[in-house]
Amino acid sequence: MTPADASPPRVGRVLAVLCFSLFLVSIDNTIVNVALPTIQSKLSATNTELQWIAAAYTIVFACLLLFFGALGDRRGRRLALLAGLALFGASSLVAAVASTPGQLIAARAGMGAGGALIMPATLSTITALYPDPRERRRAIAIWAGAGSVGLAVGPLAGGLLLDHFPWGSVFLINLPVVAAALIGTWRLVPETRAENPSARDSLGVLLSIVAICALLYAIIEAPVDASKLLDNRIVLSGLGGLAAAIAFVAWERRRSTGIFDLDLFRNMNFTAANVALVLVTFVLLGSLFLIPQFLQHVQGRTPMQTGIAIMPLALGMVLFARPAATLADRIGSRRTIALGLGMIALGLVLAVQWVETTPGWETAIGLGALGIGMAITMTPAMDSVMGSFRPARAGVGSAMNDTLIQIGGALGVAIMGSLFALRYQKILVRNLTNLPGPDLEKLSSAELLAMQDSVAKAVQVSAEASGVKAEWIAESARYAFVAGHTVAMWAAVVATVVVLLVVLALLPEPHPGPDED
Repeated sequence: MTPADASPPRVGRVLAVLCFSLFLVSIDNTIVNVALPTIQSKLSATNTELQWIAAAYTIVFACLLLFFGALGDRRGRRLALLAGLALFGASSLVAAVASTPGQLIAARAGMGAGGALIMPATLSTITALYPDPRERRRAIAIWAGAGSVGLAVGPLAGGLLLDHFPWGSVFLINLPVVAAALIGTWRLVPETRAENPSARDSLGVLLSIVAICALLYAIIEAPVDASKLLDNRIVLSGLGGLAAAIAFVAWERRRSTGIFDLDLFRNMNFTAANVALVLVTFVLLGSLFLIPQFLQHVQGRTPMQTGIAIMPLALGMVLFARPAATLADRIGSRRTIALGLGMIALGLVLAVQWVETTPGWETAIGLGALGIGMAITMTPAMDSVMGSFRPARAGVGSAMNDTLIQIGGALGVAIMGSLFALRYQKILVRNLTNLPGPDLEKLSSAELLAMQDSVAKAVQVSAEASGVKAEWIAESARYAFVAGHTVAMWAAVVATVVVLLVVLALLPEPHPGPDED
């Protein structure tokens, strides 16, 4: 079957399979977050290793999206989707049985590679099946809604599984979903290719991978050696990543057909809408890295209670995905995206106020505002992006969009996680090196270092202590966590306001056609 032969009912079933596949990729961005405190305890992972467990998926995803998007254009998007699902399932099985942080990080990277095959194949296939702009907008709204459901439901699913099964269950649950998606893709999804696919660009792929990995490595590892930032591998990695990024841009500008079409950035719909989408995933994945830990370590909730507490975020993203498309039709994409970003900023400001005693209804309002804002932002922004290039470049264009989105998520975990870690370490050391009272035994340097590296270790040390000392350690760890969480959330507020101003200044209304300025 070709796209031209597909009847409306058949196209609807194909869309369902594509959305199901995207749901799988999206849910794994967040399902692991509720399990992070348990994983940290069971695998004795440091805070930095915990960041890598959360970020490895999105980093590899971002690194390979451009290459796999172009590969799908040449070899077939259905084939890319099948290969991605198979790799995703195999890596999920490896993750479920991992016994060290390193093994789990490697498995998460494999899952990211599978996701990088799946995601651009789904979106570019939708573009081929729905040439009519209005129908395409509705299809993309459904597709984006499926992704939002996956991102938002992940914490609840993770909490439910952890209440009844070991932590590896958050990865084993992927296997039946992968099997169903493989069957549906094999039976229903038509093969599509680009009529004039882009030429191979091995050097461009290599430079993009080096740039992304080196820069994110420097950001994530910085808190580990914060006192030696000017004379260690952190600076070298950061400078190397920056040099690779500059070389990548210079190389792509010299090529008429590369993996990254820089000319698309002349279209302000593409540029401004992508800035908004990057911000959404920055805030979403950065917040969902910290909030489940806050709810469990600071407020003492169980994984299941944590999943339930995050449900307002899920409901906001799900319930407002479709209405966002209608709202954009009525008031325009720019105003809709600006409204969504304003709601995100409101949710973050509310999250800044959270402390140990914050009641559940207050966290629910903040998370609900975040979810609504993200839903209102994502649908019109995605439509603006997908309307910015011709169908022949759908694979590469959607891969560029997806790459930027995943980079946003990886940056969210890296930057917000590192800001949190730096503040957490500083406050914790200040409090624990000045234990009150002459009767309290001072902490050893090994204990103090372990607690700096791991919030779970601080909880463990306080549990092994007794009396006033145990209470002081536990209270110091909670106070330090809140301080780090507050700094990270304020950083996200600033980023959101900046992006809001960029959208209002740059996003035209109404948007022009594909590849027009």
